[in-house]
Amino acid sequence: MIRCLFPLGPIRPFCLLVPLLLLLLPAGPLRAEGCAQGPEGVGCAGPPSVPVDIPERTRPLAGMAAKAGRGGVTTITPGTGARGGTGRIIAYSVEVRQGTGLEARAVAGQIAEILSDPRGWQGSGRWTFRRVTPDLARVRFVIAAPAEVDRMCLPLRTLGYLSCRQGRYIVMNALRWQGAMPHWDGSVDSYRAYLVNHEMGHALGHGHAACPGHGAQAPVMMQQTKSLHGCRSNGWPFPQRGPVVPALAGLRLQ
Repeated sequence: MIRCLFPLGPIRPFCLLVPLLLLLLPAGPLRAEGCAQGPEGVGCAGPPSVPVDIPERTRPLAGMAAKAGRGGVTTITPGTGARGGTGRIIAYSVEVRQGTGLEARAVAGQIAEILSDPRGWQGSGRWTFRRVTPDLARVRFVIAAPAEVDRMCLPLRTLGYLSCRQGRYIVMNALRWQGAMPHWDGSVDSYRAYLVNHEMGHALGHGHAACPGHGAQAPVMMQQTKSLHGCRSNGWPFPQRGPVVPALAGLRLQ
């Protein structure tokens, strides 16, 4: 509660305007990327605000991607069902927006490889992942152009740059899928593993993590799209388990 210290005199009118001026001030930027409170009640620890300056090397493809994502959806139908694993089944779907330059079946195949890899969440023994149609999915992967990602991720501010998890949706920026980040010190395929595992981690109830120390391997729940903060990149919850997933063909720009 604000009280005027000058009840009389010429200063009083200006004093009475102070509360009104405070109400008109902007509330500050939204903080986000990564996850938001969804219908399952699963959220994440408060992340730092998104960067305003987009690195130069991520911009050349922006014109192409900005025009994509308005021509409908390619939906991936169920394949062979759950791929190994003995844990609780998590049903998911994959939708690739037309115009992103990505071949939908190849993308879905790589997501399936990532989710079934022993270094991924299935390696915990708690989860098994099965691809289904979107109407049956608990988690829906959507890969779209930056402008559509921005719309689907609201009220999170992805700024044509980031990806997010909103409720049932894991919305992945097509530019990030195609080209990773300038500061990423691994392959594009390892970045894709990070993107899938980080956002699926939110869907499974995990919050954000910090870099444990300079030169250490980053936790998969660290926001590595923004910065590695001195850590080494990592796309896996359990990186010491299992073989490296081979790169799949057909995932580059067409």
